Amino acid sequence: MPELEPLITPPVPSALLRSLGLPPLPDAVGAQHHFATVVDRASVIASALALSADLIEHPD
Repeated sequence: MPELEPLITPPVPSALLRSLGLPPLPDAVGAQHHFATVVDRASVIASALALSADLIEHPD
């Protein structure tokens, strides 16, 4: 199996989602908030899994 490179966690995981603008839904602001919450939470879980496998790059 190839050697894995350390991961760097993004400072704002939902930045890409927010850059797309409001979704075309009746409650666009609320929907964007909920989508961003899901993305942020998924990032926290992924970071925790990567940390448990010692794959997070630690700043010097």
